Amino acid sequence: MPKFFGRRLAALVVCVPLFSTFAEAAPSCRAPTPAETAVYTTPLLMPGVISPKDGTCFLNNFTVTTSDGVRLTANVFLPPGANGGSKFPAVVYASSWAAADFFEYIGEQQRMAQNGYVALAYTARGFYGSGGVVGVAGEIDVADFSNVLDWLVANTAADVNRIGAAGISYGAGLSVLGAAADSRVKAVASMSGWANLIDQMYGNSVPNPTWLSILTLSGTFTGNMDPIIYEYDAAIRDPDTSPAKIAEITDWGVPRSPINAGDALNARKVPVLMSKNDQDYRCAPNSSLLMFSRITGPKKLLLQPGIHASAELAGATLGVDNPVFDQVHRWMDRWLKGIQNGVDSEPKVNLQMKFGGNRETLS
Repeated sequence: MPKFFGRRLAALVVCVPLFSTFAEAAPSCRAPTPAETAVYTTPLLMPGVISPKDGTCFLNNFTVTTSDGVRLTANVFLPPGANGGSKFPAVVYASSWAAADFFEYIGEQQRMAQNGYVALAYTARGFYGSGGVVGVAGEIDVADFSNVLDWLVANTAADVNRIGAAGISYGAGLSVLGAAADSRVKAVASMSGWANLIDQMYGNSVPNPTWLSILTLSGTFTGNMDPIIYEYDAAIRDPDTSPAKIAEITDWGVPRSPINAGDALNARKVPVLMSKNDQDYRCAPNSSLLMFSRITGPKKLLLQPGIHASAELAGATLGVDNPVFDQVHRWMDRWLKGIQNGVDSEPKVNLQMKFGGNRETLS
């Protein structure tokens, strides 16, 4: 029943007038008619039409076919002039757990397009309208990320030599793991992500029941979960689970832990920006701080009060001014556009004090 509900929810969402029928490739953009120009309000209401306000174009409800034939839903914002044959830097946004491309990063994507980027978002395997099963950032999910890059380069004005990866929560982990596996990614922004998966599920050999329940229930209602997730969830909660079973779960978590992707990132000196919220008990900061300490390429760490994903969510969905995404934009401008904005020469740690708006910097 829950899976049926999740699929029906996805079907209802994509059937509203904002979103057209899925297509294998994004349609091309066209200039607005005089009538469309007169009533134009937002690109979400006129996909495929070049905005008379800022020149961007929104293309929605297309699919990316992966190497194993699964289709992932996605959308893209194109910058002004994208139809003219020029190439532009691009950022790929991977969806969070139980979130989807058709709402999560819409505001951020539009702002990036206004700033001259191709901004693509996709829904991770198994969630909403994307096919397959939820694999918790396994090998096939990482391969999906590369398949999305393939589509991006083949079907948009994205410059293959200037691609960044960004995401919140589940999307943060997918972005880091995807960047480690695919040399086309030249910069990463990871927000409210995890470093060691087992630390988040079973830190200090203690289950995290609240967040395990939230993740399992939300995944059940919005996606198609791999049965092993339920098996391992029950085992972690059971105090009588054998050490051998815990070792099995730990081994399962190793390739799903971005902290273990550090060598690949360091080998290419991939610039990595990380943002963490102090009261995040879903993706606790400690192992992420260890991961940050091991990065040898350009890096920056933002720390601020808040629970999981709270500091960045409004900027992602609504596109409002947001301190986290302001830094993400500077990060991408530096490493994808080559703008000497000082983000790489500033102190590496930017910390906002609790109960106050002041930020402090640390070397």
